[in-house]
Amino acid sequence: MESKISPSTMERIFSAKVKLILALQDLRFTGDSYQDYRTGLVESVAAASKALPMENFAVREKRVYVEKYAQPESFSSLTEKDVRNLSEQIAPLIIFTDPDDKAKAFDAAMYLLMLSVINGAEKPAARAIKRTMTISSKLAKKGAAIPQILAQKELIEQVQTSTFWDGVSILEIENVRVNLRDLIKFLDDSGHKVYINLQDEILAVFEGGAVYDYETADEDYKNKVNQYVNKHKEHIAIYKLMNNIPLTQTDYSSLCYSPRIMSGV
Repeated sequence: MESKISPSTMERIFSAKVKLILALQDLRFTGDSYQDYRTGLVESVAAASKALPMENFAVREKRVYVEKYAQPESFSSLTEKDVRNLSEQIAPLIIFTDPDDKAKAFDAAMYLLMLSVINGAEKPAARAIKRTMTISSKLAKKGAAIPQILAQKELIEQVQTSTFWDGVSILEIENVRVNLRDLIKFLDDSGHKVYINLQDEILAVFEGGAVYDYETADEDYKNKVNQYVNKHKEHIAIYKLMNNIPLTQTDYSSLCYSPRIMSGV
């Protein structure tokens, strides 16, 4: 049985933004503040699409989609088909330059919480709210020693109360996201995280754990793999690895089960 690879944090953020853009077309959100927020999301998604390097083969394959959704006008009346196109064709290619993985993970959680609130998904929303309250509690315990946390003292205290979350709006959740995302890095690590470490060469490929580690590989095989990478930089899986983008199941299969790679050719 093949193991399943989840979408990357970047994919989840991009896709969640797209779904929010669609949701904010609803008559419930005709107010200026909601539409201003929608406009900001549109600009963010369109800019991310426009920034994709067209000289790359993986991006060129999706040129029709990339060029269409690089234009903010394409989001004036988004459809479910547009959401699928953006999530399936564009999201796996997106590269965010923000190096703060903890902040990005918090972003993803907050965007998904917004969608849960909009869709009335009570159980997912309750779980996300509980986690956010826990994060705020942990931040509060560090606040006296860290000026950045102390500056958000009032919000952190509010977020720890159930009153804050009663009838919370997506704009209030966005305020939490914006003001707390850069504080998550001050929390102690909990749990094990595995990263793909890439510079000029692939140092390791991970799929829930180390699949291949150069520390224990023989030099000849290492050289052969590096030759393959250099020769196939435009392969979509290689492109993602070189740009530190987690692989999808299809990418992983094409990379790890290619006869040329497995044989070291």
